[in-house]
Amino acid sequence: MSGDLDNPIDGKTATIVGLGNIGSQLAGHIGRLPEIGRVICVDADVYAAGNLATQEISQRDVGVAKARVVARRLRGIRAELKVSAIVERVENVPWGRLRADVICGCVDSKAARAAINLIARRLGVAYVDAGIRADGLLARVDVYAADPESPCIECAWGQKDYESLGQAYSCAGQVREAPSSRASSALGGLAAAIQAIECQKLLAANGQNSVAGRQIVIEAACQHQYVNILRLNPACRFDHRAWPIQKVSAATLGELVAAGAAIMGEAPAAMSVEGRSWVTRLACPGCGEQAAVLRLQGRIDQRLGRCPWCGGARQPIGFNLLPRLDLATARPPCLKKPLTRFGLRAGDVVKLSGVTRQQGLELTREPAERRG
Repeated sequence: MSGDLDNPIDGKTATIVGLGNIGSQLAGHIGRLPEIGRVICVDADVYAAGNLATQEISQRDVGVAKARVVARRLRGIRAELKVSAIVERVENVPWGRLRADVICGCVDSKAARAAINLIARRLGVAYVDAGIRADGLLARVDVYAADPESPCIECAWGQKDYESLGQAYSCAGQVREAPSSRASSALGGLAAAIQAIECQKLLAANGQNSVAGRQIVIEAACQHQYVNILRLNPACRFDHRAWPIQKVSAATLGELVAAGAAIMGEAPAAMSVEGRSWVTRLACPGCGEQAAVLRLQGRIDQRLGRCPWCGGARQPIGFNLLPRLDLATARPPCLKKPLTRFGLRAGDVVKLSGVTRQQGLELTREPAERRG
């Protein structure tokens, strides 16, 4: 790769989700690309001592959030590089905070890959996914274009894949940890290098030489390389659509409804957040205490999540989850509530549905009130 890092940068953004074996090594490659002006680092975990053998870290990084470690290292590589660290699971991050020119997936579960696929498609962003397997020394990189007529990661999934996806979540709706790949740092570095090269091709002015719609597999045990076609599946369960999304500044539910009505030309009847439900009741499995709430799944804060009687952790009740909120019957006191009361944050993308139209709205303002 050529390019003088002292020259003005193009200013494109790359989001890296997952900062383990592959992601911790990919970050340095991405940060050195002359096309990149900003990197968004996403990972909910901290580095453990066991990660020293397989990931691009040092002793001082043990016990520190992965996203913050990688962000610090990127700033050391290029002082002018803009870097954001998000210490949270990608499933729970507001889509607007992940907006980029390319999203790099370095995760180890189908649940996380499905979440990235959803976000990338709805935002109209290219997605480059990487994976490794110690058995056979396999490194894989899949390149998915932003074009809704192109294949997505779910096009190759069957019934068993979706069954295993369901098993990735606990009864409380939390994502279960995936087992370690037990692959070497060399194999992770191989996948990271290929992934970075393909990202640079996508970010080129005309995307020349990009292998979008292809899968690259290297069988390092025998030094074989395969390039497979990723085919569009007409029966894919995912609809591939990019959403029309407009940014709005709203602090209360009423302001959001009014903004949506002005854009849609009709009163919105329902509000939803794709991939999430609204929790309406929490229960403590220890003492049986229950409480009525109205919060977005995954956004139950510490106060609401703790039972006031026994101190146990409250959990959502499955039968009390709503896929959407009815806005047509919302009363004035409800409309005056801050969006944070519903678990919404700046950067969240909500879908408003009317009689004839649907509209995606990205929240740009964080309400001042943070009480829950």
